[in-house]
Amino acid sequence: MNKKKLIMWLCILCCCATLSAQYGTLTSPIVGNDDSVTFRYYAPYAKSVLVNGQFMVGDIPLIKDDKGVWSVTVKPEKADIYPYNFIVDGTRLNDPGNKLLSPTDAFKSSLLEMPDPDALYTINPVPHGKVHYCTYRSHVLQQYRTVVIYTPAEYDLSAGKKYPVFYLVSGTTDSEESWYKTGRANTILDNLIARGQAEPMIVVMPYGYMNGGTPRPHTMEAGEMYNTFARELTECVIPYVEQNFRTINDRDHRAIAGFSRGGGQSMFTALKHSDRIGWMGSYSAYLTPQVMDKYFPNLKEKANSLNMLWFCVGKDDILYKEVISNTKYFNEKGIHYEIDDREGAHTWMHARYCLAETYKKLFKDKKESEKYPGIMIDASTLPGFSVFYPTNLKEMVAKQGRLPVYIHGNGACTHYSGDYQPMFVEMVKNGYVVISVGAVDGDITVSDMDDNLLDAVDWVCRQSSTSGSDFYQMIDRFKIAVGGHSCGGAQAISVSYDPRVSTTMVLNAGMGNIEMAHANANSLKQYHKPVIYLIGGPKDIAYSNANIDFESINHVPVVSVNFPVGHAGTYKQPEGGVLGKVALMWLDWQLKGKKEASRFFLDAGWLKKNFPECDFKSKGLK
Repeated sequence: MNKKKLIMWLCILCCCATLSAQYGTLTSPIVGNDDSVTFRYYAPYAKSVLVNGQFMVGDIPLIKDDKGVWSVTVKPEKADIYPYNFIVDGTRLNDPGNKLLSPTDAFKSSLLEMPDPDALYTINPVPHGKVHYCTYRSHVLQQYRTVVIYTPAEYDLSAGKKYPVFYLVSGTTDSEESWYKTGRANTILDNLIARGQAEPMIVVMPYGYMNGGTPRPHTMEAGEMYNTFARELTECVIPYVEQNFRTINDRDHRAIAGFSRGGGQSMFTALKHSDRIGWMGSYSAYLTPQVMDKYFPNLKEKANSLNMLWFCVGKDDILYKEVISNTKYFNEKGIHYEIDDREGAHTWMHARYCLAETYKKLFKDKKESEKYPGIMIDASTLPGFSVFYPTNLKEMVAKQGRLPVYIHGNGACTHYSGDYQPMFVEMVKNGYVVISVGAVDGDITVSDMDDNLLDAVDWVCRQSSTSGSDFYQMIDRFKIAVGGHSCGGAQAISVSYDPRVSTTMVLNAGMGNIEMAHANANSLKQYHKPVIYLIGGPKDIAYSNANIDFESINHVPVVSVNFPVGHAGTYKQPEGGVLGKVALMWLDWQLKGKKEASRFFLDAGWLKKNFPECDFKSKGLK
């Protein structure tokens, strides 16, 4: 090294040392206790520094201080993980003070992670899975490629146990790392498994770029690229995974979903290989009729054989119109699908929502009850809930019209609804669809007072009006009852203000002067339709609170029914026992207008003759 070069490097090192001593590490961004965010950038000779992020519209200018540090403080509307970058004198740059980067093939944006203890992307003290970086040989693309694979926390502790596999594909310009580092696929699944809201599964994140560019999704060239990806996945990735990990190797235990380009690749692959893949999710993506007509002559047969064909797209997404066009094409072909078109755009914030909802749906049963033939139990259509309905749904609707719906919260606010199955079955046999929190074989130790029965109400309204849904024009969104047992009763009370609720059934519960599951005495004032309290007599721990509630309610019709059965009620007995029978009569009267059902509530002589042990009182009944 000559003398001039040596002097130059010494000067650079001195400058760096001086800056480091003066400023230390210039931390950016800084999140304040009030959720404000301060961005900082050191550029003493720059003329302009702007920040651009997906938490705002447009660019925001930074202000330079006398030390050459530019800064600005903003306050995002809500906590999330947002891509952002600086624009320094017209040049887009990431934040040198932030180690979090989005791993894309193009410009690597910095990531602003807002702290939120309730967010699924937050690392919590729960069992954590492992993320593996693996290399496999692709004979389709004639190269070695990297695939990122997540195994659940229990994987290493359960030698011999095999797992379902979810193939999760990233979008245009994204890499095989994107779902891990930007999408937080591992952390979201860790949290959902710990909450009992998702099944333990292996998640495989392949690289979606097929080396021939990325054609626009409306072109036939896109179909050719999707076809190459389908070969890559089925001929190279799946065999590698199944040779090196403990997997359940059948279609019902393989799923695929993806975002943007990855969504198109996922839908194409699932339709082409519906004999090998049973579940499909498409986030902000679509296929054109031309591509489907060319590659899938038996489209309806293939699509309707899938356990799940689900679209997730934001209403502000740049591809929203195209996704809706895709669903209209499915409607014309008689293809069953589901769609979640909530608020959102073509962003990773919305993609993470879609991923979490997919995790909740995957590898859960939709089958006829072995114990109760004629009853379908679907634990996949509505994440976190089970839907009970008759196997002859269409025939029953043709006979009596759209079916009313009863939505139920469980005792102790658990995710276990098995104790109420006899009552649910009797309701279904009599022409109702029943939706309960959790599952009949759910974990009784998992309890969550934050479970919101309005999620089920929203689902009823969406499914009843979505062409392509199994429940389209089958359920009556204007006849919805909410109810629940014990803590689940409080959950029902907390949502009874909603104008879509037609009646409330409070089973062995009452607020009195307590607060539980977001309900309290003030919640009673928000009743706007008739309510019934079904109580287990003086030995029921809810007896006193239920009586206090009854006495305080004067603005809507209210009924108090007491049988000397205790707090557990009779719901596990055949047909739900006596309380289950009364609940069914109440629904028949309130939602179906059956006069014979009203006798229990209006005919004192009939009641005394048929239910002499009943302690009954009411106000405002007509």
